[in-house]
Amino acid sequence: MSYEIVKAIKINKLKQEVWIKSDSNNVSPKSFNWWNCVSLSKMLKEEGLKEVEIAILKDYEEGTFQGVKNKYYKAIERLIYLFSEEYKPFKWGWKADNDDLRNSQGFKNLLWKAYTTKNPKQKYLLYDKNRNAYVYKITTRHISFTNDKENAKTFNFKEQAEENKNGHDYEVILK
Repeated sequence: MSYEIVKAIKINKLKQEVWIKSDSNNVSPKSFNWWNCVSLSKMLKEEGLKEVEIAILKDYEEGTFQGVKNKYYKAIERLIYLFSEEYKPFKWGWKADNDDLRNSQGFKNLLWKAYTTKNPKQKYLLYDKNRNAYVYKITTRHISFTNDKENAKTFNFKEQAEENKNGHDYEVILK
């Protein structure tokens, strides 16, 4: 399934247009261009800004939009880590027949709640006792370390840090 690699989203409330800078994942070479998203622009005119924001959040949650860590991406992180119990019935694959739930006002309300909630102030780090160092960077093939706590990779949620341990005996500590 293809998806849009989104670099930026601009909502012009005055002109009532939604512009997206993106490219499809299955096109090479990449050439990110601005385009007017007609369906979201129409929604902005007819239903308002809140409904557009919720629709964009749903696109990120479904994986249709991916890319930079913008406010929508961060809202989906909050949905997953802060509201995991409330989110459980709406998750893909949780139930074979949850399409009605995913299109419900309850799901829209939960997406909006995740969008309007702020990240917790508490941050987490991964610490390797054997190296006496903090995790600095994680890629699919390599983990880098630093001795400087201020330069360590910061996680907004304890569960997120736990997931990034990748089977290693790292300690999750407060920043």
